[in-house]
Amino acid sequence: MHRLARYRSGRVELWITPCVVTMPPPRSTALVVPTNERLCGTQFAHFPKGGPTPAATKIGERDYDRPRAERLLYQCESVDGIVTEFGGAAYESAIAELPVISGDADYPVRCKTGNAVRVPVATGPLAAFADGLILAVPPFYASLSWRGQLLNAYGNAFSLGPPTRNIAVPLMGAGT
Repeated sequence: MHRLARYRSGRVELWITPCVVTMPPPRSTALVVPTNERLCGTQFAHFPKGGPTPAATKIGERDYDRPRAERLLYQCESVDGIVTEFGGAAYESAIAELPVISGDADYPVRCKTGNAVRVPVATGPLAAFADGLILAVPPFYASLSWRGQLLNAYGNAFSLGPPTRNIAVPLMGAGT
């Protein structure tokens, strides 16, 4: 892990780390998790890079409708996937307690794009984040209003952070 830069008298720092979940910047007490509006994590072994979140019960390894350049991501390749795996039953329970704000039984929306919610999960490998996880829903890059929604996602995530503002924040909405 390496700090690249400090801005605003040390109030904002840019760090390079192999994994923001397992090796967060020092003194981080909360983690922003880029996720989908269903807050369902990565329910599938793999999912399309850049979305949309599949509604089917499973997707196949071969997705012939997508160009070869648009590969699939696996759980361990995304912050959401790692948090879903490490969070276990406590994480699933915290998500299930959040209200469904729109959608239906097949596609329940718990947090709209551009918004964020906080869940107080700090167990197991996620214990380093004593102030909990902040689940933020960035837009897909191809979205027409991605710029404003991405700004809202960051702003809403920061507003839910702890008073100390020691928040680990990965890149959101990059389509990776």
